[in-house]
Amino acid sequence: RTSRAALRDQGLSPARGETAIELTHRFSLSEWLSVQPDLQYIISPGALAGTRNVLAAGLRVALSAGFGR
Repeated sequence: RTSRAALRDQGLSPARGETAIELTHRFSLSEWLSVQPDLQYIISPGALAGTRNVLAAGLRVALSAGFGR
């Protein structure tokens, strides 16, 4: 049984799929610190027909070995 069938069983109209366009880049600020902003535009989120598209933003901060030395 597919997720599309499960959506139909709930009376929902499934889209053909969800599409995400993503823009991201990692910046190394030092030997032990990097940041990675992320921007995503999601078309048909949740694979539901008629759902509004979404713009999502995120930020990853990474500390590596040597932090605080």
